[in-house]
Amino acid sequence: MIQEQEFLELNEVLQENFNIFQLLDIETKEVHYSKVLSKFLDPLGNHGLGDQFLKLLLKTLIRDPSRHTKFNDLAIEYIDIDCSSMDDVFVNVEQTILSKRRIDIFIQINFERETWIIVIENKLFAKESPDQTTDYARELAKKYPEHKYKKICIYLTPNGDHPVSNEFIPCSWEEIYQIITTLLKSPDLREAVRMFLTHFSNSIKVFIVDNPKLDELCEKLFNKYPEVLDFLLEKYAKFKSSPVTERIKFLESQLKKLYQKDWEFFMGYNWINFFKKDWKELQDRYSWVEKKTQYFSLVTFQLQITDKNDLRLYFYSYGYERDSMRRAFKGNFIDDVEKTHSMYNQYLNTNLNTNNMFHYIIAHEQDQKDDIIILKLLQDELGKILKEYEPILEKNIRELTKVDTSHW
Repeated sequence: MIQEQEFLELNEVLQENFNIFQLLDIETKEVHYSKVLSKFLDPLGNHGLGDQFLKLLLKTLIRDPSRHTKFNDLAIEYIDIDCSSMDDVFVNVEQTILSKRRIDIFIQINFERETWIIVIENKLFAKESPDQTTDYARELAKKYPEHKYKKICIYLTPNGDHPVSNEFIPCSWEEIYQIITTLLKSPDLREAVRMFLTHFSNSIKVFIVDNPKLDELCEKLFNKYPEVLDFLLEKYAKFKSSPVTERIKFLESQLKKLYQKDWEFFMGYNWINFFKKDWKELQDRYSWVEKKTQYFSLVTFQLQITDKNDLRLYFYSYGYERDSMRRAFKGNFIDDVEKTHSMYNQYLNTNLNTNNMFHYIIAHEQDQKDDIIILKLLQDELGKILKEYEPILEKNIRELTKVDTSHW
């Protein structure tokens, strides 16, 4: 395979577009793209570009007829963007809103007579979760009412996909790439900034935006060697060494020391699934799930290092024979939990249409903390959460053994 012309050409493209994102093994980490983009959108950043990047983004959006309507509604004209001095600007990454969820990039521009709020939801390698932009728009409207602020909400994806909410306007990473290309033509650009922007644009070109040449080379290799590539992909997580994998391995080993007697553990590239052994035994005995699998139980806890570089804890409820059974189980669980008035109740997912039951951030910026600190945070929070919720889960699972679930 490595002697094939397609393989040689693919390798050549990747070598030509070498960039620091690949070197640091973050070329597919959404949060890092958001951080870099936010720095260049900040007129006060030490890149020396001032408000050029920010203005180029806004002018790119307003020039497009399909997006111009939003600016009309806000009474913002091209000249307002082009001629305004954007020197009183606040830029933040992962800005918390009312529900404690976080907007990827938040920008506040203060003018003499008005304030603009620009929010960017960056979706690189994942789709919008159910009603995500709708929820964000509703919360932003409460926190930043229209009579006080002019809000521009941007949904940034590789191909400019449309979000669920009409309050968000689509934007593509191809457009970001073109903005960077424009900036790189400037003779006044400092050499260090030019080099970094070149690395950034190379990473966008290879790993984010559609690249027909790369797609063609990959397709030919996939068609010629499907069995080999399937085998390699299956083994990839096991053999690829990365800081994420090493941390997950460490945490799994420590969790096993604490809970091995009663819990099962399974590890992937960036996650650990774990569940009570007797819950798994009950689900198999009563055939509560469609497919018997070693990786999931009726209720599965998942510890995951996300693309946003958080260490998160989830509960999922998987694979019931009937969805009505899952909904009833989750509804009963939520009812019982809400009676406890636990401090963790705000992290419950009460939407009965989803498998996700609970999601809690153990640590932000987990790679900035050493293993011992992360382990201590995990042990403290997991211990409290299990104390609150394990008895309730146990009760609801045991009650299923007494109920005729065939009609659910």
